[in-house]
Formats: sequence, C-alpha cells, structure tokens
Amino acid sequence: MVAHSKYLGIEIYVKGLEPHRHARVLQSWQGLVESRLRKLTDVPYLGTLPLRQIRLMPKKQPLLTAQNDGAQNGQGQSWLIGYDVDRERLQGNLLDLTAKVDAFRDECMRTASWQEMEGMDEEEVWRHLKIKFSPFGSWKELPDAALAPVWP
Repeated sequence: MVAHSKYLGIEIYVKGLEPHRHARVLQSWQGLVESRLRKLTDVPYLGTLPLRQIRLMPKKQPLLTAQNDGAQNGQGQSWLIGYDVDRERLQGNLLDLTAKVDAFRDECMRTASWQEMEGMDEEEVWRHLKIKFSPFGSWKELPDAALAPVWP
C-alpha cells in the first residue's frame, strides 16, 4: 500500500431489506457506487479541496466499521482513498470533507432513485441504501483488513 498522510474509507451496504431481496439489491448498489468512485477523487468533489496525491486504492475490502452501524448480515464492501493535505493551499488549520462527501452520497442516492434500482422508490432508496465515510488520520489507524496484501 502506498503511504499517504490521511485516508478516507467508503463503505457501501444495505440495511433493513427483506432477506430474499438483500443479495440482489446489495450487488446493484455496490456496482452503482463503484462505477462512480473515480468521480469522488476529482472535480467537483475532493479534487476541489487543498489535497495532493488523491488516490483511490484498487483493492475492494470488507466493511471497515459499518458492521456496527447495522449493515445487513454484516455484508458490504469498502474502498480507501489515500490523500495528502496541501498545506500551501490550505486556509486555516482545518480541512472539512463533509460537504464534498455528502454531495457524492446525494448523487449516488439520486441516481439509484432515478433509475428505480431494483424497483425501489425514492423513500426506499434513502431508507435501505447506505454509504458511510470514515476518516483515518494515518495508516496506523486503518483496520487490519485494510493492510492485508492486495494479492493473496
């Protein structure tokens, strides 16, 4: 794994679905979000912040923290984005990613709703489909699964 000063975990999972729909909806939701992850590292999302060397790690991982947030059957996938803060462009001492990751989440949710993914209406999309963002201050804070080799 390439060392960066900070990491952002992106966890995709579903919550509260009927058991017979769970696997199909989870697969569709993961595919939709995964197809858009590159956009998260670019403009208008993280690419507009005072960051350098923003890198989407290629390895899909199990959930990092969302098992505790009610991920159905503890299933889902996660990815990591590594980045370094550009201190020369940073204004002040605080870097806040909240607005950018919330905008990305909203885009994914709107797309799933617009596509009526797996027959879900807008209310079902917002109730059952989840994206969780978890910041990690350094590689030392990453869960053990994230540090496993890319190739077995």
